[in-house]
Amino acid sequence: MKKNLFKIFLIIILIGQTENLISASGWSMLRKVFSPKSKSVAVTAVVGVRGDLSGIFYNPAILGYNISREIFLLSEYNTETGLTGGLVYGQPMKNSSLAFGLAYYNAGQIRLSWIENNELKEKDVNAQQDILGLISYGRILNKYLSVGLTLKFVTSKLFELSSANAFASDLGFVLTPNIGTLSIAGGIQNVGIASKFVRKADNLPLSVFSAIGYAFYTKKSTKLYIAPGITGTYLIEDKKFVPDIGIEAGYSPISISLGYQINDESNFNLGIIYLKDRYDIAYSYVLGVYLHSSHRLSIGYRF
Repeated sequence: MKKNLFKIFLIIILIGQTENLISASGWSMLRKVFSPKSKSVAVTAVVGVRGDLSGIFYNPAILGYNISREIFLLSEYNTETGLTGGLVYGQPMKNSSLAFGLAYYNAGQIRLSWIENNELKEKDVNAQQDILGLISYGRILNKYLSVGLTLKFVTSKLFELSSANAFASDLGFVLTPNIGTLSIAGGIQNVGIASKFVRKADNLPLSVFSAIGYAFYTKKSTKLYIAPGITGTYLIEDKKFVPDIGIEAGYSPISISLGYQINDESNFNLGIIYLKDRYDIAYSYVLGVYLHSSHRLSIGYRF
């Protein structure tokens, strides 16, 4: 009994002192899986440029434009915040597509120290481990509109002592007016409920976003293109608006992706993309101001 009471007391202290792991908005895993491309490109350029499945972590409506079966791997590594990895499988159907995904986050090891029976105790534990599972569905309703839904389940474990679960959903759309390759997107993310971490249930990171993008091609060749986009996201729990500007440009099969997210960290994203036949490989370097820089990598195979 005393041992259990001590664990509860230790968990309360650790959670209170490590808000960089579980912040006031909570459930960081629900906004930790990113495309190597900027969000603006991932949710809009897919209409005019062959995109990848990473966009479903922002907007499931892009699945309406998925025409190939695909296995997609993505990862991000940051020396300060840890490692995130994910796997997505997309299955096209008539005017629609399904996707199944699994993602994992590991914050790395931390040493706990405490006094028990007048003796110093120490233990190396994993600071945070999260697992995210999802199923997404996107469908083209008509030649102008695609809609999508994602259902997500997340489990999070802190310091190998306390865990909690959450259920969430995303809703999104992509509108393609009959104006070349213009696309307009929007949606709401992380609507759901969560269980408690010892003291209380943290709110899910609820947010809404809108985006607009366009793909320009030269008259002489469809291989040469430029696809800019802009997104605005409002983080409801944090009461913060986050604009994101991105652009993808290149000559097939190589292109460059640039992005700039205007928030507290002012993240600048520079990436390179290889698209050829069945293969889709992308890498980006994300410059952080307050946190260390991150490396993002994705590999897709269509069949």
